[in-house]
Amino acid sequence: MMSKKPQKPHTTLGMTRISAGPDGHEARYIDDSIPTDKEDRELHFAGRFVEKYNSDYVPTPEAAILSFTQNDTSDLDFDLECGVADYLELAAIKPLSERFGQEIAATGKIDILQLGEWIYESLIVGKQSKYGELSGRVILLLYPEDWQFILSDSVLWCLAGLCRTRGTKFAGVFTIGGPPGLDLVAMISPNHGDVPDPESFAGKHYWNLPPGKHEHKIDLK
Repeated sequence: MMSKKPQKPHTTLGMTRISAGPDGHEARYIDDSIPTDKEDRELHFAGRFVEKYNSDYVPTPEAAILSFTQNDTSDLDFDLECGVADYLELAAIKPLSERFGQEIAATGKIDILQLGEWIYESLIVGKQSKYGELSGRVILLLYPEDWQFILSDSVLWCLAGLCRTRGTKFAGVFTIGGPPGLDLVAMISPNHGDVPDPESFAGKHYWNLPPGKHEHKIDLK
């Protein structure tokens, strides 16, 4: 008899939205049950991305993504029918192999520049090194796997600044999954507007609350 294949650990991606009103503060949990299988999870995020990209980020008709086809794990994640890119590659934001990432997982407290630089060096530069000149025909999509690593606007701006000052070869760099809704897509690069100096975020922090909880002890130091 074949042994049962062990289940992968469940991935928790949700957020607590806190709003103030005449009756005080209200905490509402926004759930997002994403697949635990890697390929299913990537298809989940890719489908959301393509829909948002085509509605919000297409400057010219030829830049639209007309179709996307999933590849196996040994290739770039998706083939695209698109005038500006041939591939879509996904990368998970989950720095649990790093000490600072383990501390984020334990406390929810995020050093903006530290996380931004890790994403830039480990995911953006790391993927560029893997794909070389082909990167110019790849859209890179970054996504959080757990609630601790949902990105705030400050990290998105920090990443945009890092891509502007240090460079990126990708056709585009985007993120998905963050306030105010977990299907939010943000364009990191190219970004033709004014972006801040990444070093301006040094020493600044924010906190992600555990999903479903509005009472959470945080270290304000």
